[in-house]
Amino acid sequence: MVAYEDGTTRNIVNDPYLKGYSECLFVSDGCSGCRLANTPRVGDLTVGELFEADRILPDTDVRDGVSTILVNNDKGGSMFDGIQKDASYVRRIPLSFSKRFNNYDKKRDSPEKERFFHLLDKGMPMSKALLYSVERRYDVAITGFWRVYNYGGVLTYYALYNLMEDMDLEPIMVDSRHTIKGRLPNPRLYRTGYPAYSRDFWFATKDAQRKDLNPRIRNFVVGSDQVWNRDLIKQESLEAYGLDFVEPWRNRVSIAASFGKGKFSGSDEDKERFATLLKRFNHVSVREDAGAKLCRSMGVKARTLLDPVMLCDPRHFLELAEKGDAEPEGEYVFNYMIVPARFEGMGEVYDELGIEPVTIPGAAAVGAEKLGVPLTDPGCVENWMRYFQGCSFVFTDSFHATVFSILFRKPFVTIASETKEGGGRVGTILNALGLQDRMFESVGKVLESGVLKEPIDFDSAHEKLKTLRSDCLEWIDKALIR
Repeated sequence: MVAYEDGTTRNIVNDPYLKGYSECLFVSDGCSGCRLANTPRVGDLTVGELFEADRILPDTDVRDGVSTILVNNDKGGSMFDGIQKDASYVRRIPLSFSKRFNNYDKKRDSPEKERFFHLLDKGMPMSKALLYSVERRYDVAITGFWRVYNYGGVLTYYALYNLMEDMDLEPIMVDSRHTIKGRLPNPRLYRTGYPAYSRDFWFATKDAQRKDLNPRIRNFVVGSDQVWNRDLIKQESLEAYGLDFVEPWRNRVSIAASFGKGKFSGSDEDKERFATLLKRFNHVSVREDAGAKLCRSMGVKARTLLDPVMLCDPRHFLELAEKGDAEPEGEYVFNYMIVPARFEGMGEVYDELGIEPVTIPGAAAVGAEKLGVPLTDPGCVENWMRYFQGCSFVFTDSFHATVFSILFRKPFVTIASETKEGGGRVGTILNALGLQDRMFESVGKVLESGVLKEPIDFDSAHEKLKTLRSDCLEWIDKALIR
């Protein structure tokens, strides 16, 4: 309570600065990491404030504060004996009480301290940075396959996270429910990782997730990748990615979500339950034209949106590559395989191009060793991007490797099981950019086409991409509440 000269008072219990102080957001590194904070102390005497003094000194007026002195050794005892005769008040208390309410060990820095200074560095006003840090407020909660064991999946959420930050929105990563306790771990393939303050905790139930997240987060976003593919996940996870825990008064948005195919994979009952959730979204966008058609069959209007990797500033991927430690040399084909069986007969491709491959199977790919070629394991997305940046040609069956080829103007060919007119994820983007002639059903079809050494009109593709990107970013900006 603050009392002013005019007799008025003000309660400052909820003052942001006071809260930040109590949460130790302003503690210096030298203080929080003090090597002398443990017991037994190395000094002869230790002097400090006795917190919660009224608990043990109920008969004493402690409103002006009470100091506590620790006598740590015989020399300290002699010193104390010499000075206590001049003290106005001396009372012996148990060391256990002082330890209970005072810090006797190193103070572990809270992730919110790191976040507070991160927000200040971004230019956020101090009062708002304190409020966001102390009350763990965020502008956007991102959920989806961000921890998936897949290079493309990890990269699409890395892109979405950075896109939100570039839009001056504060993102936090959340996940479907689990009984595991503690903070969500970083993706195994993302060596650098998201900061601790940008990863929320596991929630065991929908009710716990609802009660914790809704009061402190404005927008809830389900991101890209096949988050609505019932073949890949259980119905409970599907409904979590349908934002079943979000209150009606919060903003629900999907950004380039995907069903993975042109039909819903679950039962009719599963589809109906999911359609009910989808109708509660404020804004729906999907990654493929086939997904937009499927949404319409559920009574929902959906916009086809570019994958986040095509919306994110490419500098973020260059920064990621700089953090890798792989050292690719010379010219090579970046041969990235999701389904290795599609790549039989690749020797003729390398002969025609006149360069050897760096063959990288997807993190969860099966059967790559049967191809009889040396395999390279990047181990993390940082090295995956490093290998990609250094290549001369891309041969892949991966949607994301296709997208990065376009972004960084790498000559490429994509093997896809979908047809060029089928509205799948590869066909949707290649048709939109006028690059559908780079997609084939098999290696044999590629060799028959003679397309390997034909130049790609990336200038035209990037002009189309620029228009699409601007349109998509405008849609996202309008969909999110600031």
